[in-house]
Amino acid sequence: MTRIAWVWGPEIAAMVAIFAVSALPQPPAPEDVSDKTLHFLAYAGLGALLLRATANATWRGVSWRSAAWAWLIAAAYGASDEFHQYFVVDRTSSVGDWVADLAGAAASVAVITAVAALLRPNRTV
Repeated sequence: MTRIAWVWGPEIAAMVAIFAVSALPQPPAPEDVSDKTLHFLAYAGLGALLLRATANATWRGVSWRSAAWAWLIAAAYGASDEFHQYFVVDRTSSVGDWVADLAGAAASVAVITAVAALLRPNRTV
């Protein structure tokens, strides 16, 4: 149980935080930062955390398979978050926001996967 909490706890906490902010009619945000940028950054963080979890919190566990799972989970969560926002007063659901979520998760997952491949001692160049 402790290992599961260590591996999946941060991801669950991030998802709860995203859900909580999505439930606010007027979420706190800097005025000079676009909504799409905020979505990108939030889901870049979530994607990185999900990759950590799908890789079992080890560098050697980072693979294209764990990366694909991390991105798919982030994509599904992003879609569910946009669906949730549809029901929140003064909020709207947007495909553009979901695309920003997808892009943020893809960016962080791709960068971390590439770094893990470079750090792998048995890599061939």
